[in-house]
Amino acid sequence: MLLCLHMTYGPKKAGNVGVARGRSQLITADLPRDLSHDFRTPLNIIIGFSELMLEEIPGKINEEQRQDLNDILTSGKRLLGLVNTLLERFEGQAP
Repeated sequence: MLLCLHMTYGPKKAGNVGVARGRSQLITADLPRDLSHDFRTPLNIIIGFSELMLEEIPGKINEEQRQDLNDILTSGKRLLGLVNTLLERFEGQAP
């Protein structure tokens, strides 16, 4: 039995996760688009703000804050790389 998760969209259903059995096209048709927007956009914002704060543009930061921001930046870039790799694999499987 195939079990896949899919996102449902609409005014009252935005962000709800549904379960579909045996309908793999739901995951292959919508997942790359959803991953691209729903994951990459916020990750790029997190990365950008981390870099901005590390440059001390909004103000001075202490060493503990610098370490935390570096951890956030490193993790955000790593996760973005994983999402991009996953998207590349989906593109390679497109009909």
